[in-house]
Amino acid sequence: MPDQTLDRGTGTAVLERPRTEPPWSVIVLNDDVTPMNYVVLVFQKILKVTADQAEALMLEVHTTGQAVVFSGPRAEADDIAAQLLAAHLRAKVEKAG
Repeated sequence: MPDQTLDRGTGTAVLERPRTEPPWSVIVLNDDVTPMNYVVLVFQKILKVTADQAEALMLEVHTTGQAVVFSGPRAEADDIAAQLLAAHLRAKVEKAG
């Protein structure tokens, strides 16, 4: 909910919206070693997606070399990337855009 402050020059109330940080993306990169079924299982567990969604993301990574698997706040992106790296997947965090 926006906060309300008083403009000292005019004496009128001014609504201030909370600043939102720009989104960050987690990008998973393809490798030639990790089995596809393992990637699907990791996506299901970490990203909390269905098997069909996980398979679609895995196929995007496999066919294009990478896929954005998450977009949102930096702290959450960093946490997801760390979990993917711990599961031996190649992942990076970048500003969305």
